[in-house]
Amino acid sequence: MKTRLTCCLFLFILFSASGSAQQTPYASFYRANWQMVNPAAIDRSYYLSRHHNTLVFNSAFRQQWIGVDGAPRTYFASVEWCPEQESKYVPGMKLGGTLIRDRTDAISTTSFLANYGYFFHLGRSQGHVLHLGLSGRINQYHIDAEALRLKDNNDPVYQGIQAQPNYLYGDVALGMLYRVGQYFYAGLSIPSALKVNMSRQSDSLNIAREIRRHYFAMTGGYIPFGPEDPTDRDKLLYTFEPSFWMRYVPGVEYSTLFNGAPFSFDANLRVHYRNQFWVGVGYGSNHNAQVETGFTVRWNDHPNDVGTRLQAGLAYSFPAGNKLLAIGHSFELTLSYWGL
Repeated sequence: MKTRLTCCLFLFILFSASGSAQQTPYASFYRANWQMVNPAAIDRSYYLSRHHNTLVFNSAFRQQWIGVDGAPRTYFASVEWCPEQESKYVPGMKLGGTLIRDRTDAISTTSFLANYGYFFHLGRSQGHVLHLGLSGRINQYHIDAEALRLKDNNDPVYQGIQAQPNYLYGDVALGMLYRVGQYFYAGLSIPSALKVNMSRQSDSLNIAREIRRHYFAMTGGYIPFGPEDPTDRDKLLYTFEPSFWMRYVPGVEYSTLFNGAPFSFDANLRVHYRNQFWVGVGYGSNHNAQVETGFTVRWNDHPNDVGTRLQAGLAYSFPAGNKLLAIGHSFELTLSYWGL
């Protein structure tokens, strides 16, 4: 019984993020809070206007594998403050924070991230900016003993979980991002830089979980195309937004396009209309396809193109390509507020 329960716990942990052995929360709307992916990255609102909003609030909810009992659910809320630069050659900074809760069946993780970023222009080159970022994280790992379904409630593993259901640990994230104006970005990050060994040992209990070091790569851009926007002749009517996010965890084998590979990825493409409405498609190496849409409501616009904005989006993903991973469909909601 002890072995069976330990295996169940391992499987819960294994699938607690994305179903592909990743130990950090997975979200198709990762662009809604880039602090989760790379502490050096700044919110996408800074790319889509000549002058950016200095204060941004983001929130999202993701339900994975609809209809599956105990399927992963992820919530997050974040804030980001990045003051406008007086000169394009003056270094800048940003501050941010994110609260995340991720639950899969009886296992949940609640995390708080505090984020600092510093960026500066490379020489006198036009629009070439290097961003450096650092995040500190506090995590609470929790096992809900009441949610475990056992044949023997006197099992020593179960007794140990009841006695110590929580585990508190810290972590740090490092990141860098290279940006060319409002059109291109590429970044590398280590969102879980510390290897944490969460072990509990006693005469009758031995549960171990290691938080492995993760490595992320991200790239993308914003490509204007089409006719001139009749309301703003300095802009074109449409914008392509391609993005790519790759995840690498040494020692872990993913079920991806190349079975047994230690990496996974997501590729997405959005098309924006006048920066007020978008539609998008995507595909991940976990054999999930995605469609998404969203809109932006603006008010208090100013001549310098900075106004208050409210943005909402919906993403829906479904299995496409691998019957073994066709566990279920997922959806995600996001809501953002961009203030002055």
